[in-house]
Amino acid sequence: MKSTGIPARDDHSGSAVGAADEPRRTGWPHSPLTPLVTLAASVPVALVNELFTHGESALVATVVRFVGIVMLCTSGWWAGTHKAIGTLIAFVLPAVIAVTASHAADIGAATLIVVNVLLTTLPLVACRWLWRVRRRPADATR
Repeated sequence: MKSTGIPARDDHSGSAVGAADEPRRTGWPHSPLTPLVTLAASVPVALVNELFTHGESALVATVVRFVGIVMLCTSGWWAGTHKAIGTLIAFVLPAVIAVTASHAADIGAATLIVVNVLLTTLPLVACRWLWRVRRRPADATR
């Protein structure tokens, strides 16, 4: 067997991996606010983008929302089911509503208002719900 030049540690006096005194790894990002702020920021970005492009392109807001979803899915602050539900509410459902509304033949003013309210509130509702169900340190109280 080839030697690596690194001495083997024979004494087991150190703490074991995953011991109680070590801080729990929470994943990236280290704060639960990072993905939530990114998801919530996609709403004003979408509104500003709509003002400047006259509703022709939602690429910037979609990219911001997608980055928030990627940060949510790589974070350790939520369980897998919470991440899936948050992704559905904040990303998939607004996308389906937007595509359905944009392909509608004749959409009235009232329907357009309902669509815009849903596209604005769904990511914010998802952020609020994700904040409430996040994992907390053991010593924190609800």
